[in-house]
Amino acid sequence: MIGADKSRDPAHASRRRQPAATVLAAAAAAGSTGSQRQALLRLLRSAREAGSNGRHHHGLQAAETALQLAGEHGFEHLRSEALALLALHRFRLGQLADAIPPGLEAASLLERPADAAARAEVLCTVAMACNELGLAHDGLKYALEALSAARLCQQPLMLSWALNRAGLCTFSAVGDLEQSVALLQQARELAAQHGHLIALFSAINNLGSSYRTAGQLAQSLAQAGAAALLAQSLDYFQQAATLATTTDNPHLQATAIINLAEILTDLARYDEALTELAQGRELARGGDFAALQHRADLAEAIILHRTGQLPAAIAVLQRVLALPGEQIEYEMRVLAHEALYRVYKDGGQFEPAL
Repeated sequence: MIGADKSRDPAHASRRRQPAATVLAAAAAAGSTGSQRQALLRLLRSAREAGSNGRHHHGLQAAETALQLAGEHGFEHLRSEALALLALHRFRLGQLADAIPPGLEAASLLERPADAAARAEVLCTVAMACNELGLAHDGLKYALEALSAARLCQQPLMLSWALNRAGLCTFSAVGDLEQSVALLQQARELAAQHGHLIALFSAINNLGSSYRTAGQLAQSLAQAGAAALLAQSLDYFQQAATLATTTDNPHLQATAIINLAEILTDLARYDEALTELAQGRELARGGDFAALQHRADLAEAIILHRTGQLPAAIAVLQRVLALPGEQIEYEMRVLAHEALYRVYKDGGQFEPAL
């Protein structure tokens, strides 16, 4: 169902590491401080560009090499940027627990007023990593710190990102959909005003996420408003998926399509969901985005269960739950356990269900 994880293939890893390793070797050979500093700046630029175009494996290697070079040659003033980029790429690749320490270390180095924008940016990353690990209150804490820093730096785009993260974390931590939507709509408006496609996508996508979670909760409680909440979520996810097609960012595209498949599954539109999953999985596989492939697996298992294919659903869920903790989001692990319990229960296998 899922091809080999190339990130664990030594030959593939070697191919991914080659550009950054080449720069580091060239810097060492050059010897001079000026040459080493230029090599470091090239690595940081490469890591930043990789964050914009979704080449997160490349960005991760560039950030790791930049951090090594900064430490070896005493470029402390550039070390914080390397740490922040390392946190970002780890987060995007689903290495959530490993993203937090470098992010917090970077934030601790960025406490001057002049560093407010960089501090806001890295705290946004930390907030999202915490949120997706199920540390909702920690996520909200760092999101609000990011929002304070963003207001200090007075950069509208950075304020959009911080409002975005605060909006998503507000719903996760305290369940306040109205406040979450208000913050995310502000983020959306700022991103649209300044023509930033990725920030706009993120705000719309997270509006879909907040409405979806609210709809799932209402559905589980048999509340009358569940269908309307899920329909609103679908609308936002469709908008996000359309927006993603205008970019050349494969990570963004795969994320949008898998989100769309998940909400279609919630709405019992299984054939449409499977079509989207096939496309999303192909993009995730092509980009070697393991965390997105695992999400696609979980969505497929839920469809298999709901369409009566219980043994196949069990096999998929057991593979998902066998993943190491650092390779799977906390929320996904909880959902996989819940899904496996329901499959066993519906199949009359009460002992493994317990």
